[in-house]
Amino acid sequence: MTLPCPSAQTVSKYNSQYHKLFPCVPKDEILMKVYSCALLRDILLQGRLYISRNWLCFYANLFGKDIKVAIPVVSVRLVKKHKTAGLVPNGLAITTDTNQKYVFVSLLSRDSVYDVLRRICTHLQVNGKSLSLKQFMEEPALLLDEFPTPDEFPVVDEFPSVLKWRRKPSVVSVSSSLPDLLGSSTSGLGAVDTPFKAEPPLEERGLQTDRSLLSEPVAELGQMEYQLLKFFTLL
Repeated sequence: MTLPCPSAQTVSKYNSQYHKLFPCVPKDEILMKVYSCALLRDILLQGRLYISRNWLCFYANLFGKDIKVAIPVVSVRLVKKHKTAGLVPNGLAITTDTNQKYVFVSLLSRDSVYDVLRRICTHLQVNGKSLSLKQFMEEPALLLDEFPTPDEFPVVDEFPSVLKWRRKPSVVSVSSSLPDLLGSSTSGLGAVDTPFKAEPPLEERGLQTDRSLLSEPVAELGQMEYQLLKFFTLL
């Protein structure tokens, strides 16, 4: 619930109370809104939420003990709508850059508080039912008409030489790269110095062997053998 501020005197009262409760807030910072709400802890701490340009502050008093929460706006990383007990849509969850989470419930005008936070948290962007960092949301999407055409792709020559085998060779280049098998075989035969001689049949080779044996000269007889042969001849 937004507390009424009908007059300048009332505004000054809440602004003075705000700076008195939270000395960390600069004096020249003007209070923008004050909301009655409860901070969700182990128990509900009923108090007030003070909102200025650079600070979100909560104050409650429990049995004479002051409970204060001061959140710099620049430290807010997520603002998400929350349902109390999963049913009542009257809460907001605020997460800071230190992963500290604060849940404020019992907001009678939750959407009004959400709109105020959306205006002052300029570093956040609406994402469904929450406010999150713009850098997580503004990733450029590739549209269909922005997809590169085939002409915009690099040619094969721009790739390393290892990939050049993908290019389909022409018929001329393939035929020219083949070795001249007939020519090489013919030239290999022509390079032999001695002509090839056919072997004679097996029968002719046998006859040639016998003739060579008959034509071999007989060893000459010794002097003693010759005399013995002459003696036997005379007898």
